[in-house]
Amino acid sequence: KTVSSENVKSIQIETNNVSIRVIPSNGNEIIATFKGDSTIPGEAHLDFVQARDELDIYATLPNEGTCVNVLFVVEVPEKMYDYLRAECKYNGDVTYEHGLTAEKIKAVTLYGSIDFQEADAKKIILKAGSGSVKATIIAKSNVDINIAANGIVVAELHNFKEENVRISAIRGGVRNYMKLDGNYSLEGKISAVNGTVCLM
Repeated sequence: KTVSSENVKSIQIETNNVSIRVIPSNGNEIIATFKGDSTIPGEAHLDFVQARDELDIYATLPNEGTCVNVLFVVEVPEKMYDYLRAECKYNGDVTYEHGLTAEKIKAVTLYGSIDFQEADAKKIILKAGSGSVKATIIAKSNVDINIAANGIVVAELHNFKEENVRISAIRGGVRNYMKLDGNYSLEGKISAVNGTVCLM
């Protein structure tokens, strides 16, 4: 399914139990596609709801079973957006590929992992209810980052200010790779419950 991106400034994507992959494209249309085969009987549903400059994309599969062979791919034209959000309400991973640009980017999954590749945003929120988070973020401006996971967090952060970083991991660990100028301390900013914190 496709829609023009000309007047779209905000894109919010929701699925029930299928993984989401958001990728940048060189075209002018936002393209949403199911890829793979489901072993669960019934039809998949895909809806676009647009109100002024906001586009909501809803993708649902027949029930709450796990569809490991199905991927929901959304191709997003390369331009500056106000808000990009991808959320899996139940079971699935969320991936943002390199090259996306927005004022705010958010990824949420209840049971799954998040893979966030390099993107340009002023605020980034990544939350995995039961899974890991892997993130590579290069700050081109003053960026706020908030990462929370019930699993392991692996974050590579470049050029961040101390007061703008919050990372927490429950029953997992935090591995944080940083390239920063000057003195830098994250005491009290990174925490792990029943896990370990490793700064490199």
